[in-house]
Amino acid sequence: MCTSVNEVICHGIPDKRPLQNGDIVNVDISAFYGGLHSDLNETFVVGEVDEASKKLVKVTYEVCRCSTSLFLVVCCNLRMASLTER
Repeated sequence: MCTSVNEVICHGIPDKRPLQNGDIVNVDISAFYGGLHSDLNETFVVGEVDEASKKLVKVTYEVCRCSTSLFLVVCCNLRMASLTER
């Protein structure tokens, strides 16, 4: 598990810094099980944050959700195409 606070982009190492009102925290959890890797993350705000920070978290979430959906569509279509070519 890694946490990234504010401007740390990703994979920060948790330390003893107390979280403060207005912080943006990303929690990233990775797992390896049965020969497979998995990774997920979620972003949280601490206390009250300004409107720009709220918008940043919301838009980032939406972009990640859309890009994941696009990835699945492309992968499924490629897989279907390869199956029909056989």
